[in-house]
Amino acid sequence: MKPAPPDRCRVLEVGCGDGMNLISLALAYPAIDAEGVDLASTAIAKGQSMVNELGLSNVRLIPLDLMEYEPHGPFDYIIAHGFFFLGS
Repeated sequence: MKPAPPDRCRVLEVGCGDGMNLISLALAYPAIDAEGVDLASTAIAKGQSMVNELGLSNVRLIPLDLMEYEPHGPFDYIIAHGFFFLGS
C-alpha cells in the first residue's frame, strides 16, 4: 500500500458533528483538504463559526443527509464513527 501523506491529503468525515476533528487536523496540517458532512445543522453551524473565526480555508462543513451527499472527487481517507444510519 502507498497511502497518501497525512499532511497533504483529502479527508472526509461522515457524521462530523461540529467538525472539531477536521478543524484540529486542518490547524495541524494546513495543506490538507478536509470535508465534513452531518445532518445536525446546529452542530455544523457551530463548527463553521469556528472555521470562520480561525480563518481556515481548507475545511468545508456541510449540513446534509449523507444519502444526499455527492462528493467532489476522491478522498484519501474517510472517517466514519458514532453516527446512525436509518435506511429503508
